[in-house]
Amino acid sequence: MSDYSRKTWPMMDSSMPINRTTEATGTDGRDQFDGNDSISTVALGKGDDVYRVTLDQQAVEAPGEGTDMFWLNAPTGEARSATPYQLPENVELTYVNVWGAVNLIGSSGDNAIILSRDDDIIDGGKGDDLLWGNNGHDLFIVSAGNGNDSLVDFNVEPWRQGGNYGPDKMQLNGYDFADFSAVVSAMREEPTLDMVGRPTTDVILDLGNGEHLTFFDRTIASFRAEEFDLSGCTGASGPRPFDLPSSIRWEYARHGGEGADTMISTDNSFYLHQKFDGKGGIDVMDGGPGDDIYVVDSLRGDTVIERAGYGIDTVISWASRYALAANVENLEQRGTYTSWMTGNDLDNRILGNDARNFIRGEAGRDIITGGGGADDLRGGAGGDMFVYATASDGGDTIHDFKPGEDLIDLRPLFTGGDAAADQVQLAQVGASTQIRFDADGGSTAQGVLLATLIGVGVNDLNAGNGLVV
Repeated sequence: MSDYSRKTWPMMDSSMPINRTTEATGTDGRDQFDGNDSISTVALGKGDDVYRVTLDQQAVEAPGEGTDMFWLNAPTGEARSATPYQLPENVELTYVNVWGAVNLIGSSGDNAIILSRDDDIIDGGKGDDLLWGNNGHDLFIVSAGNGNDSLVDFNVEPWRQGGNYGPDKMQLNGYDFADFSAVVSAMREEPTLDMVGRPTTDVILDLGNGEHLTFFDRTIASFRAEEFDLSGCTGASGPRPFDLPSSIRWEYARHGGEGADTMISTDNSFYLHQKFDGKGGIDVMDGGPGDDIYVVDSLRGDTVIERAGYGIDTVISWASRYALAANVENLEQRGTYTSWMTGNDLDNRILGNDARNFIRGEAGRDIITGGGGADDLRGGAGGDMFVYATASDGGDTIHDFKPGEDLIDLRPLFTGGDAAADQVQLAQVGASTQIRFDADGGSTAQGVLLATLIGVGVNDLNAGNGLVV
């Protein structure tokens, strides 16, 4: 047997007496929050604390305040949310007590995340994480630059750990794998002991750049191609679909008045992720190191101030014209009127409203969703992705689409199944290409117009070069 051993995680000191509370704050000792629907944010402070919260609540812990446990009690029978629940920072152990499916993203630290049952989506986030999906058909998301994760029960033999496991799926993002054979070539086996001391084998997948992924209780020969989603990898030829981070759910909201307000966060603010809403007037909003959300509503010029490396930030604009400030990543348009939206040099996620939008992504790799209305779209420099969430998002004009670099993402139109023949129609119209969508597939009628790509020939666009279906 080699000197390989599985990573271990810190445990709580259960010998200390515990203070059970339904209040928003705790003591310097060991506390347990037992739930209170009237409280949205809980901060128990020092000691090895236990948080029992719902999807509508959040925990706030500072670094060095003990080894903490997070019990997430999700409602029974509710559908899995499309928006991930962001696990709190500085809470090391997470258990999900739920009889319905959940969608989770871990914190930037090392997490041990153990789910209950059903078909879950689990993204450990940054740090070296231990992920345990338990029963159900789970989707695990692992992305480049996020550390070295370990999977306890990824399609293991049921007798090994008990229960009804898999089939699970692993989505790899940002790695240099062209196909399944490349994944297998990067694997090695390590003999070890399982959780009850029996001899077993773990598989280590070398992800490159010093990162690896560990699968407990597997052999290389046991893996199958259908266990992996490589659509987010860069090894295959042509542009690949990608994702960009969203802002973490805010912990504290700062509101201004009807006049001109100046709201400034500080590096030592108790709440890391904040929402700023100046209300009326020409406001100045200066964020801190967390993921901040800014509500902009003045055409005369609300000012947003952010610094490089200070989280993933989002502007929600009610103004009909807005250009993202420096160091702010994402822009969402509200209202029912025509709007002009402009990104910046970062990788931006830009979402229009259901009226007509004039959107310019500028430099960077941007994800642009025009929303309803006949939108006028320009991605700018960089490989951009234009997303169509519903057929009613169509009628757009894309002025600078570059086959082989940019993407049209139609995957949301095919939820519940793959694209059928003739559902996507391409037609040359003058020097441009029209993309239409026929929900029935195979009908003789023209489909709904999604987009006109100016200056793009129909032969330059296909499912391997610009279209993602």
